[in-house]
Amino acid sequence: ALVLLSVLLAVLLTRFVEDRLKTWSWPEQSKRRLAGVVVLCLALVVAPVLSLQQAEDRRATAILADADRNNPGAAVLLPGFRDQADPDAPAIPVVTGDHYQKPGLGEPCPAELGIPEAHQQWCFDTVPNAEPAATLLVVGNSHVHMWIPAIEELAEANDWRVVTYIRGSCTYSTVEEQEVDHEACTRWLEGTDPVVEAVGPDLVLLQGTRSTNEGEEQFTPGTEQRIRDLAERGIQVVALRDNARFDFVPAQCAVDHGADAPECAASHSILGPDSPLAPVADELERVSMVDMGDLICPDGRCPPVVGNVYTYWDNNHLTVEYVRTLAPMFVERVRDALAADGVAPSAAP
Repeated sequence: ALVLLSVLLAVLLTRFVEDRLKTWSWPEQSKRRLAGVVVLCLALVVAPVLSLQQAEDRRATAILADADRNNPGAAVLLPGFRDQADPDAPAIPVVTGDHYQKPGLGEPCPAELGIPEAHQQWCFDTVPNAEPAATLLVVGNSHVHMWIPAIEELAEANDWRVVTYIRGSCTYSTVEEQEVDHEACTRWLEGTDPVVEAVGPDLVLLQGTRSTNEGEEQFTPGTEQRIRDLAERGIQVVALRDNARFDFVPAQCAVDHGADAPECAASHSILGPDSPLAPVADELERVSMVDMGDLICPDGRCPPVVGNVYTYWDNNHLTVEYVRTLAPMFVERVRDALAADGVAPSAAP
């Protein structure tokens, strides 16, 4: 709406103001007159746009105020859920076509951690805790970053500290396995071992497998070696099975064709019962695999909207809003995975 209004105003101003000003000599007779005309023209453009923006902001605030009732998200998948949403309540978040909205990571890591200067830009004290029951280090790219709202709830439930070392598009494996070939990933990767050493985590959460647009699930040798190295050091590894990714944007498809349109839902092999990560998790008692796939794509299909919340922001990142609704189930599944390996969250190694 804002874009259309801006275009309409531009056309009208060009036709009825700019073209006429070109032949009007009165403003040019003094700088004060010219300045006044410029201010008036700006006001004609800015005032309507600001008014519409304020109206949109008020609407968004009203929607979020009722989100617990109208936008339950993943909660609708739980047994015994009672739907109390308004039938015409809009889905959240509003689809704008903007870049993926990342959750915040908190304050930079404190100097006393001793993170090498070359790697400090990627280290954050995401959930500070002066006397934690355990310290969790989150290492990886945007596919662990997007889980931060759920990780924060996990930390709160278990009295953990959370430190993050994240760089988008870079995988916690080897230089050769990086999806993006640039110097930043190499420098980030070089910092992973020093950061583990400096933080001294009880647990490390990482992306265990990677989905592809072609419907595959990858578990690379480099990732496996990282997992084995951490386990050998006595660190409990929480390895996330990746979420499905697609060659289209489900949310935009829903806007264009409707949330229930068949072409807006898809499947992926990563939703199957067998993961290449599972044998390593079964072999090593310090490796716990967590799979959230069925809560993102129930019954093996990935709808663009679950519980009146858009699941994906783009073709592979979950929305902050949907991850927040997943948080209680995420906490439960991490606890169950650790318990299966004989680890109590409050006494992680």
